[in-house]
Amino acid sequence: MKNVGQVLGLNKLLIDEVVHLSFALLTGFILLAIFSSPYFVIFSLLLGFFIDADHLVDYFYSFFRSSPEIIKENWLKPLFHIRNFFDPYSYVRKNQKVIVPLHGWELVPIFWLLLRFLGRKLGVSGLEWTSLAYLIHLSWDQFVCAGNNYSYFLVHRLLNRFSYDAYR
Repeated sequence: MKNVGQVLGLNKLLIDEVVHLSFALLTGFILLAIFSSPYFVIFSLLLGFFIDADHLVDYFYSFFRSSPEIIKENWLKPLFHIRNFFDPYSYVRKNQKVIVPLHGWELVPIFWLLLRFLGRKLGVSGLEWTSLAYLIHLSWDQFVCAGNNYSYFLVHRLLNRFSYDAYR
């Protein structure tokens, strides 16, 4: 049976990103309603949606391992990078690595503490609650992307040299 995204012809990555954006906004607006500060929407978006920018590490790791001709020819071609960046399965399979340095359950308490500290500095009480957006992001990824229970532990990936086999 096809899911809604497949019926509409949407690829999995687009569906995942729409889910991440939706949950991040929902988290941000609920916290905005509770704490009355726009910082909650901004930080929820940063932690629940824009955290996926760490996939650039995997992409450029793969790109710079390409042949010198491909690098030279495409280094300054944004359309080449955009098209290839949005096909993560190709560059992950090519290099057999899953790095994504900001995707790790170990980072949840670290983000909580950093946001608590930052909230005090900015005078924004409760800012640490925006780490819920990150928790939701990781939960979704763990549920729909992870190959095993340890896939989203950064230490596990590190100990296995970011091996794709250890991820799946």
